[in-house]
Formats: sequence, C-alpha cells, structure tokens
Amino acid sequence: HGIDPADITTLAHVSNRASSSLQRLLGKRLLHSASALGDPEATIQLISQALRNDYLSHAEYAEPLRHLLVLVQTKRNIRAMVLLGQIRAVEGKRNEALALYQRAAEDDANDKDDEARADAWNALGRERLRRRDEAGAKAAFQNAADLDDPTAYFHLANCYPSAAPEYQLYHLKAATSGIPAAAHHLGVHYEAAAHSTTEDTESASPSTKAAENIQLAKEWYTLAAQADWAPSSLQLALLLRREGKRDEGRAWLERIECRRHPELQRDVTRLLEGWDQEGEVRLGPEM
Repeated sequence: HGIDPADITTLAHVSNRASSSLQRLLGKRLLHSASALGDPEATIQLISQALRNDYLSHAEYAEPLRHLLVLVQTKRNIRAMVLLGQIRAVEGKRNEALALYQRAAEDDANDKDDEARADAWNALGRERLRRRDEAGAKAAFQNAADLDDPTAYFHLANCYPSAAPEYQLYHLKAATSGIPAAAHHLGVHYEAAAHSTTEDTESASPSTKAAENIQLAKEWYTLAAQADWAPSSLQLALLLRREGKRDEGRAWLERIECRRHPELQRDVTRLLEGWDQEGEVRLGPEM
C-alpha cells in the first residue's frame, strides 16, 4: 500500500509513550510489523527491549532476531553489531562479543553515524576493561570521546587517577552533558578536597578553601540528585545536616526510592531513624 515501514515505527514510538497499556501493546505490535517489513530501527528497538527484560527466548522474537543477523551480516549496521555483541555477552560468548564490538567500532561503511560509532567504541572499551586491558579500554574510550560522546568522557575520566587534571576535566565534560554519575564523582572529588584542605596546616586559609570546596561539592551533588541519582541525594543530605539544615537534608533523603536502590535501603533507614539526634551520623554497619 506504499506505506514506509519507518512511518510505522514512528507511530509505534507515539503509542509506546502513552499511559494506556492497550496503547503500549499496540505500539509493540506496530514495531513487530515494521520489523517484519524490514525497518532496522524497529528491529533494534524490539531486540533491545527484549534483552533488557529477558524476553529474547520468547517465540515472538525469533523473526526480529533473524532480521538482526541480516543487519549485521549484509547491511553492516553498527547498532545491530553492538546489540548482537551484547546478546553474545549475555550468553557468555565474550570473545564473539569483543569481535563484534571491534568490528562495529572500526567499520568505515557507516562513518557518518557518529553516535552509533561512539556506542561501539564505548562497548569495546567496557569489554576491554572487563578483561583488565586498561590501555586498550582507555584508547577505545578516547576514540568515543573524540566523537564528543558524554558517556565516553565519563569512562575516560575514570581511566585517570583522581588527582590527575584529566579526571576532573572529563568528568566536567560528562556532567555538563547530562551524565549524573559524573556530577556525583565531581561532588565526591570536591568533598574529599575540602577534608584534605582542612587537614593541611600549611595552607594560608584552610577554612576558606574548605568551605569553597564544600560549596562546589553541594552544587555537583545537587545537580546529580535532581536527576534522581540516589548516591548524590544521600551525600547531599549528610552535608546539609552537618550545616544544621536538617529539614532540607531530610527532604533529599526522602526522595531516594529504596525500591529502585535496594543497596541504599539500610543506610537510608538508619539515617532517617537517627536524623534528629545530636552528633554525627555515619554510614556503614556500625553507624
């Protein structure tokens, strides 16, 4: 009927954003239809969702998986290569995953898709890092950063010691590009610097410098906490409590959804129980 499969995928996007479960179900069916008609975006979205939710073994994904293989083998689709690599990694086939990431990163057929190439370099860097190939990982992240990718800046920053200027520079680039974890790292960096300055008796005005660093730490923690980065909400709450701003600190603490962050459940519960007591509150088993 002269319908472009990409238009069906666009309609699916609209349906998937709806609050109605029936609309979302329609969106899923539209994606399956667009995938069957050969739309790469529909196939990649379907398989990505199935991988996240552990649905790949379901029969309805057999055809999209076959189309994904076609995209890899005959179309040299970079995003499809990375996605297939992720599937192989989940299956425990790490060498195949590594080869797919490397092939995607170094493929020059689709060199205009900088975002896809950056994703490929990042995937390759993470896999190399998993293998303790720190030099190889750093080189991969640098290639992704050369494409101005925020996630790459974050990974690249962590390839340097915290005292190195590159650590702060790349976290700054990532944080200002919307990576909350990078903002959190900067908060930790400045909070540690404040404690270090306080202990430095040779500093001309340690209290002033420490206060400046604490203020910077609070600003970065706030930026990350506003993006619902739970560890930053926790650290910001503690800093505010030390300043006597208990109500403001409690508000940040109560924002943490422990259902989504079970690793923080114990700390948040203990902090809230002792929040109005006098003295310092500490995290950990002996708090």
